[in-house]
Amino acid sequence: DIQITLTQREKDDYLAKGIGPASKMIPVYSGIELGPYLTPGAGRGRMRARLGLAERDVAAGTVARLVPVKNHGMIIDAAELLRDRAPQVKFVFVGDGELRAALERRVEALGLANRFVFTGWRNDVADIMPAFDVFVMTSKNEGLGRAFIEAQASGVPVIGTRVGGVAEVLDPGKTGLLVEPGDAQGLADALALLAADQSLRGRMAQACRPWVVPRF
Repeated sequence: DIQITLTQREKDDYLAKGIGPASKMIPVYSGIELGPYLTPGAGRGRMRARLGLAERDVAAGTVARLVPVKNHGMIIDAAELLRDRAPQVKFVFVGDGELRAALERRVEALGLANRFVFTGWRNDVADIMPAFDVFVMTSKNEGLGRAFIEAQASGVPVIGTRVGGVAEVLDPGKTGLLVEPGDAQGLADALALLAADQSLRGRMAQACRPWVVPRF
């Protein structure tokens, strides 16, 4: 009688494949418990110190399984492009998975080990999120992208790839930026922009909670 899709984009994909009539398809976003992200327990300064981040560092963090679909390699590509252009940007990978050792080896081989923090599996993500200045996730595909919602609930502007439902969970230009999948140069440019403009980061951060709270 009714087919529920996760996002409008998913509905459009079904319709493009000729699956079901539009009149029976209703997008319903996932419900997300935002409370822990709105009132984190740990202070930003204390958490940054635990992660080895200096006050001057611009922390670009991601929270995701270290698996191929999340495409962490694109972030490493962008980090290499930013080596001299934005030396204040440090990258934090929260999560674990089959690619961790390979990602760590690649960072080491590029001479970027001092720019990356690998935290492994964590159960205190709501406390870690506010330590970021920018949240980045460069997935090849996403159903919804709930980590973007959690980041914005923490008051952190986001950068994501234009895949799946990502464009629906941020307000492009106001709470974050979109880049094309696989476009490491575009990601580097977006990171450089936000790293250099603290005022812009601040305006985006202020817009994040009013955007996500009513919708999710």
